[in-house]
Amino acid sequence: MSLLDGLVVNLYELSGIDSERQALVLATMAHANGSHEHSGIAFDSDGKPTGFYKLDSLFPSPDTDATPSPA
Repeated sequence: MSLLDGLVVNLYELSGIDSERQALVLATMAHANGSHEHSGIAFDSDGKPTGFYKLDSLFPSPDTDATPSPA
């Protein structure tokens, strides 16, 4: 699978990483895809669009203050 303009990334190699690092990988991929910039449409009670609102990231970054477990 190519994620970076021809650079092949074998996702099978990620199968052995711990949960904290898995969360970081998923958050990084969601951020790179722009999910932190997506918006939704707000509607009033009659179903009429009233504006936009910012959606949360598809996979928010894990707590960066937490110390990851040793590899």
